[in-house]
Amino acid sequence: MKKFKTVPSPFGTGIDEQASTDAFVDYVGGRQRADQLSRIQKDSYPSQDWKGNRIPASQVFRTKAKNAGFTDEEVDALLSIQ
Repeated sequence: MKKFKTVPSPFGTGIDEQASTDAFVDYVGGRQRADQLSRIQKDSYPSQDWKGNRIPASQVFRTKAKNAGFTDEEVDALLSIQ
């Protein structure tokens, strides 16, 4: 799988948000998959395991995304454009 890269801003600082979002959509395979991954992230909250240990929202998100068929690279790509 190709590596995702954000698009630098033409003004010299930061990233070009629209171009990076478009590149992300292409990277994950379309608007529907991009929206699905965003919904998974939005619906991921901190949790607890059976021993009462706290599970951070980021770990819950990665687990839910992996269960839905997303790779760690696709999750990292979403996090890099936010």
